[in-house]
Amino acid sequence: MSVCSHADRAWIEEKYHKKSEPFDPFRRMAFHGHDFDVASGKTDEEIKAGLRELTKSTAGLSHPLAKARAVNYVLQNTRIAVSEHDWFVGIYSLNRLLTETTVRKWRHEIFDGVLREKIEKMNKLNNSCAVTMGPDFDHVVPDWESVMTLGLTGLRERARDYRKAHESRASLTERLIFKNIKCLQNILDLFTTHNIE
Repeated sequence: MSVCSHADRAWIEEKYHKKSEPFDPFRRMAFHGHDFDVASGKTDEEIKAGLRELTKSTAGLSHPLAKARAVNYVLQNTRIAVSEHDWFVGIYSLNRLLTETTVRKWRHEIFDGVLREKIEKMNKLNNSCAVTMGPDFDHVVPDWESVMTLGLTGLRERARDYRKAHESRASLTERLIFKNIKCLQNILDLFTTHNIE
């Protein structure tokens, strides 16, 4: 016995892509399913325009904070759908709307900076199909400049020095952060002990 009724299944199956329309799996995030209530938010193009405007006020921020503000902007402005047939809210704008103003922009920055001499080697490896690699600003937003210039050993030492300098006068929240830094140090110790750098 299924807990999902036929009506529920029919609605969910068309939540993000109308089955009657052609489907391209390589552009799977670019589709929209149900016609979400236009009063609940903006179109993808309107959100992209707003993100371009937002970059003016986030230009000097760290990448993690700038991306957090961009994600917040998308979620505050996207259309939504609430249905009795689905336990989860439908979100209209799933097509990586941040890419133009964060991911693509930051990749250009890093390849024009600390990775300039590595891009040719990386492209050869990618083109050989041996690997698919590159700085990831899509899923996570690490401080790539520090990762590439300090390496694992340098990151470990920086984390250790920062924790030592601030731990004695830290608040509870900061102590939890330092506990995580210690965990990170232990992970980095494992990598550097095994010469994986």
